[in-house]
Amino acid sequence: MNLIAGVSDFTCAVFSSLITGILYHQIAFGRSGNLLEFAALGTVMASVFVPLMQNRGAYQNSNLISVSKQITPIVMLWWAVLLFMICVGFALKVSADFSRGTILLLAIVGPRLFCVSVIFWRAISRTRLNTANYAGVGCW
Repeated sequence: MNLIAGVSDFTCAVFSSLITGILYHQIAFGRSGNLLEFAALGTVMASVFVPLMQNRGAYQNSNLISVSKQITPIVMLWWAVLLFMICVGFALKVSADFSRGTILLLAIVGPRLFCVSVIFWRAISRTRLNTANYAGVGCW
């Protein structure tokens, strides 16, 4: 379950980067933009975000059940990683490739996708726990 939740967060990060980049570029320029750049940004952000979430114990079964333990740290950690990436992009002079609109949307959409993921994993964890308790066996 822990690995699947981490992969789910990784996927959410990449997907949020892709969707926000495409959405912004469609609205602003009438084209989808460079999908490879959006996917790369999401992959790099996920590569930082997911290990930090793992380090804080977010993927432990007991934490997957509790939504309240996850929402605020997800939002704060996502914004911290995004700020870190903005600083790195500025230092490497690649920040011009990512518009302010895309980054702003990513700051808004990313945490929402993660929250949906947390609610999904909570439902799955509770279902497993209830099924195991009903059957009289240990779930984890």
